[in-house]
Amino acid sequence: MVHRLKAHQVSDILQSLLRLQQRQAIALVLRLSNRASRVFKAFSDDDITKVLSALMILGQHDEELLAAMEKHLPERMGKCDPELISTVMEYCLQMRCRSEPIFEAVAENFVCSAERHTNLQIAKQVVAMGRLNYLPQCSGQMFKKLESILSARFSQFQPRSLIDTLHACVHLERFPLNYIKKVFSPYFLQKLQAQGELVDKNTLGQLTQLHLSTSLECTYYWGSRLPFFLRVKKFSSMDQAFETPVESLLYRQVKGPLEVLLGGKFFSTRIFTQVGYTIDVEICLDENGFVLPLSQWEQTSRRIALCLDGQNRFCSNTQHLLGKEVTKRRHLCRTGYEVVQIPYFEYEKLRTREEKVQYLHDKIYPTISKFRHNQQMS
Repeated sequence: MVHRLKAHQVSDILQSLLRLQQRQAIALVLRLSNRASRVFKAFSDDDITKVLSALMILGQHDEELLAAMEKHLPERMGKCDPELISTVMEYCLQMRCRSEPIFEAVAENFVCSAERHTNLQIAKQVVAMGRLNYLPQCSGQMFKKLESILSARFSQFQPRSLIDTLHACVHLERFPLNYIKKVFSPYFLQKLQAQGELVDKNTLGQLTQLHLSTSLECTYYWGSRLPFFLRVKKFSSMDQAFETPVESLLYRQVKGPLEVLLGGKFFSTRIFTQVGYTIDVEICLDENGFVLPLSQWEQTSRRIALCLDGQNRFCSNTQHLLGKEVTKRRHLCRTGYEVVQIPYFEYEKLRTREEKVQYLHDKIYPTISKFRHNQQMS
């Protein structure tokens, strides 16, 4: 009967399934989601908010629904409920959908009317763009408007919501130093601790990345610093909030050809760096640019970080890395690593071992040659 349902009926049934906690009714939820894509234009703002909220909680995503959103949402963005906009961005973030039509429309709306959005609605929009690594065409105007909002409402933002927003800006290489300075102040850090509870590890990780950005990327920053005892030592975590672990299948596919290329296991895996990130595969070079065996790593002059980028490190519908992965690579480069990316969508096309060895050679050896050339020049 789903194909005969009207727009408000689709919304009502999804809400009912949610209230009844019918998480196992996946086939019905998917059919309802597909029907939602066909009647999308008839939805009210409230219907769309309810449908997307239900699908997020039920954990389902439909490509056709995204296509319908991309077709119909931009034209109604200027006069729709701000809550709808923030829910759409929250949905895109949860499903890792980096949608150019939607994000551009949201950014333009933000520039025109961010003042009528709540602090939480603003945070959800900025956070989605940052974590999905999307810099809109009107980014200059958008961040100028965001700065204006933060200046006017700084004390009204919930501390964690404010940190989420500033952290998302860093993913897009936008460094709101005036506000980071305030966040690192003793007064603000005390506000973070509500009723004597310890600050959660996710928030401490975000603060640590803000600190790293000021230290590694903003050498002109002379404001407050994050106290040492609040900085996390490792970014690896169960919820993968700051870096995605290497896929074991992709590592196994790369390991053999890499050993052939280097003439042995002249590399190490899952190495923790001093600043807390994990290196998938690390290769060390001596002062002449030759690859060192593990037993001679104390003679290291230069380090190469191979990023074996599986599907989970990218937005679900593009070949764009997630914001957390982009930030990690920038910080690795700033700490002296030569970063070499091995994306799954390139590597999985290779069929023979010879092709894989040649591919790795073409990826890694230009970096080694560049280092040798620089050494000779100096």
